[in-house]
Amino acid sequence: MKIAIVGPGAIGTLFAAHLKVGGFDPILIDHVAERARRISSRSLLVWSKNKSLEATVECTSDMSVAKGAEYVIIAVKAYNTAEVVKDLASHETSSLVVSLQNGLGNLEIMGRYFESNRILAASTGEASTLISPGEVFHAASGITKIAPLAPGGIGASLALVKVLQKAGIDSVFSDNAQRVLWEKLVVNSSINPLTAITRMKNGEIIRNAGLKALASQVSQETYEVALKKDIALGFHDPVAVVLAAASATFDNKSSMLQDIERGRRTEVDFINGAIYRLAASSGVPAPLNGTLYAIVKSMEDRIAGSPEGLLQAVAPGN
Repeated sequence: MKIAIVGPGAIGTLFAAHLKVGGFDPILIDHVAERARRISSRSLLVWSKNKSLEATVECTSDMSVAKGAEYVIIAVKAYNTAEVVKDLASHETSSLVVSLQNGLGNLEIMGRYFESNRILAASTGEASTLISPGEVFHAASGITKIAPLAPGGIGASLALVKVLQKAGIDSVFSDNAQRVLWEKLVVNSSINPLTAITRMKNGEIIRNAGLKALASQVSQETYEVALKKDIALGFHDPVAVVLAAASATFDNKSSMLQDIERGRRTEVDFINGAIYRLAASSGVPAPLNGTLYAIVKSMEDRIAGSPEGLLQAVAPGN
C-alpha cells in the first residue's frame, strides 16, 4: 500500500519509518528539494532510550507522487495547510486525505478542496523530537486516534487504524472528528506554550509547582470552551489528562518549543489563539489562553526581527 506523508518533521518522519518497517510503501514529500534529496540519500533513523529503527524511505519535493497513494497524511504546520492542500488538489489525486496536525482549522481548509467523505482527522500521543532531517528521538509512545469527518469515511478510518497497528503504531477509531481534535487541544494548549516560554521539556513543567498549577488552570479553561461549543469530550477531568500526558512524555520537547529553538513560527495561532477567539465569540472567558498566546506571539516577533530568524519565521515549514 502506497502512503504519502507531506511534511518530514518529527511526526512525519516517525510515521514514515514505522510504516516502512511494517511492510508498507510510504513516501515523504518536502517542499525543500535539497533537504528532500538529503533525506532520500540515507536511512531514516528513529531512536529512543531503549531501541532504534532504520528505514530507507524516498523523499521528494514533487507533490505529484501523491497520485496513486491510498492515503495522503498531512503532517505540516497548520499555517501551511492551505498551500499544501491546494497543491495536492491540483494533481487530481483520488487519495483519502488525513490531517495529522495540531490545532483548529485544518479540516475546514481541507473541506474547500476535497469531499468530506475523503477527509480523516487524526491526533497522536506519540512524542518525538526532530534531531536533524531524517532523524528523530522518540521520547514516548502514545495512542493515535483516527476519525472520519463524515459517515462515508468510516470504512477508510477503520482501515487506516489497521494499517497503523500493523506498523507498530498504537491506534484506535473514533466516530467524532471534533472530539479527537479538542481532546488533543486541551493537552497542547496547556503544555506547548509553557514549554516554549520556559524552554523546558514536557515533564519539567509539572515538576515546578507554579507551572503545574498554571497548566492545570489552562486545561480547565480550554475544557470549558469545548463544552460551550458543544464538543463532547471523552473525559471529565482535563487536569488529570494533561498531567498524565506531561508525565508520559516527560523527556519530549513540544513542537512549539522545537519551533522556538529553531527560530521558526509556531502554531500558537491555531492552538491558544484559536481557543481565545472562540471563547470571545462564545461569551466564555479564556484569559490564560489569551495571555499565553500574546507571550508566544511576542517571542515570534522577536525571532522575525532578528537577521537569523527572519527567513525561518516567514518561510513555509514542516
